[in-house]
Amino acid sequence: MLSFPQQKWQLARSLTVQPGANEPIHLIVDRLYLGNWGAATDSKRLTELGITHVISVFDHSPDIPDVVPRGNLLHIHIGDTASTDILCHLDKTTDFIQSALEADKNHKVLVHCLMGISRSATVVSAYLIATKKIRGANAIAFVQKKRPIVCPNLGFRQQLDVYASK
Repeated sequence: MLSFPQQKWQLARSLTVQPGANEPIHLIVDRLYLGNWGAATDSKRLTELGITHVISVFDHSPDIPDVVPRGNLLHIHIGDTASTDILCHLDKTTDFIQSALEADKNHKVLVHCLMGISRSATVVSAYLIATKKIRGANAIAFVQKKRPIVCPNLGFRQQLDVYASK
């Protein structure tokens, strides 16, 4: 199994939240899930939940099981640093989520990164900003209520504010 270094602030955050907060996958809004790399590579769990589409926001190519058709995958190849430009990908990820959910009432989308804390949470927050017309900080707070370990890095938070002002 691959091993990736974890940023110290992410590790500290994951150790200080309530039990169950670090589950591999959480439902954020109807048919939209946020999770970690383990959730995205667990074919049994993907099948149980009926996941039909996956967005990987990850600087490595994850091996998504064949239970999700290849045409239903989107990979955004970025790292998790404050200087990373995630803003340039947010329209694409929001459109992918919206298209999947509108195409069929049975479609379900999983957005994941390595830990399900920063990159994927930023993508889900951007979707909420675009579709629910809420501010960046409010979108993050909403996602944190569903998945308490969520903590986008400062650069991503600032880019969400820019995205919300568009």
